[in-house]
Amino acid sequence: MMALDGKSATHHAFGKKFISYINNNWQYISDIPTDYYLPNEWYTVTFTRTSMFYQFSIQGNFKNAGQMALGGKINIRKNCVYHYNQTRKELEPRCVDNRTQKFLNKKLVAWPKGSAYSEYFILGEPPC
Repeated sequence: MMALDGKSATHHAFGKKFISYINNNWQYISDIPTDYYLPNEWYTVTFTRTSMFYQFSIQGNFKNAGQMALGGKINIRKNCVYHYNQTRKELEPRCVDNRTQKFLNKKLVAWPKGSAYSEYFILGEPPC
């Protein structure tokens, strides 16, 4: 499981850096998977969201660990999880990021004050 680090610089092609859940801990490492999904297997996934955290659980048969449940919780405000805020009131003031970048001849602000965003969860790796 990964979350986007709202305090990291925004790369013009790749966006924000990741915070990864590895070995039962959130770490600022973006490319080490905890385990792998298996083809033709079903997994049970749950997400809980409060005003302070996301909590997740994934149960199923994993490549390295076998049948197990993986799960964790992250404080979305303390860690400035990028775009967690669904309403303008939810944005933690210290998470505001007014740095700009130019993309397709448009100047974009990374995470401006007064912004609100929908949430999207991605599970697994998109097919190539």
